[in-house]
Amino acid sequence: MRFSLIIPIFKVEKFIRRCALSIIGQKFTDFEAIFVDDASPDASIEILQRVLDEHPEFKNYRILRHDSNKGLPAARNTGLAQAKGEYVVHIDSDDFIDVDMLFEYDKNICKTGADILWCDFYLTEEISERLMRQPDYSTATDALKAILGGRMKYNVWNKAIRRRLYYDNEIWFPEGHSMGEDMTVIKLFAYASTVAHVARPLYHYVRLNVNAISLEYSPRNVADIKHNVNDISNFFRHDERKEFTGFINYFKLSVKLPFLVNCNRQSYHLWHSTFTEANGFIVCNPYIGLNAKIIQLLAKNRFYLGLCLYNFLIYKLIYRLKFRH
Repeated sequence: MRFSLIIPIFKVEKFIRRCALSIIGQKFTDFEAIFVDDASPDASIEILQRVLDEHPEFKNYRILRHDSNKGLPAARNTGLAQAKGEYVVHIDSDDFIDVDMLFEYDKNICKTGADILWCDFYLTEEISERLMRQPDYSTATDALKAILGGRMKYNVWNKAIRRRLYYDNEIWFPEGHSMGEDMTVIKLFAYASTVAHVARPLYHYVRLNVNAISLEYSPRNVADIKHNVNDISNFFRHDERKEFTGFINYFKLSVKLPFLVNCNRQSYHLWHSTFTEANGFIVCNPYIGLNAKIIQLLAKNRFYLGLCLYNFLIYKLIYRLKFRH
């Protein structure tokens, strides 16, 4: 079997039907779908089962269940432990995928034999959908440096990863630390031999409440982020390839950059007090653009009013007008 799709489910009754239909409708059929019910209290599983019943021709699926809510990393691990495919693809159940996604991944695997593949994606918001192009790298080392530098996304959901990279290296998602759990992908890139970029937008990442982003940084979520960043730092501290050690400060800057993409003074203070050792590396990071450097320098020097005005001009006005369609 080529692919194992792992779909954690928790409180997604508004989205699960679209997600499931996008999986059932795949042109490439050599895959299994593993739905993991993380003790969802709403009607998500009932809706999923209804969709599956409507399509009796689709048989390569399983529904695994947690007796209690264990969180997203645990749900991913439950699916991963049962996966049989050569490659693992994680799909968030409030998102959906293009009908050609697995076909394009398989075609590229046949051509390159890559251990990890990633695709472009759409960022779907309430009134717009934005095409998010991803960078192209021919080696795992170059891709890994770009991830640590902040140019390339480490999100797990737009990637196909050879299953043995997880198993052979005993890599699992950090149970109990959900915020930033995608950072696990960084370790997988460190063990990959070959990688490939599929230059087509094949995944739809749904983000409906943009204003709620800053609210995600509760003390618990910030603690999770710090735990997962420290885990990555320790991973490279013990890695024999010292070339990545200097990139950890770039990584810390990229992780806390979202604290600044708003007009929230509390988030600005959070940026200033988090991973302070990285603040001196803003200008020398070759992987981020001018806008990212400007807002970080404004924050570093506590020019919060200027930061808020800059954010409003760039992200609220110019970007909204540019990407609205």
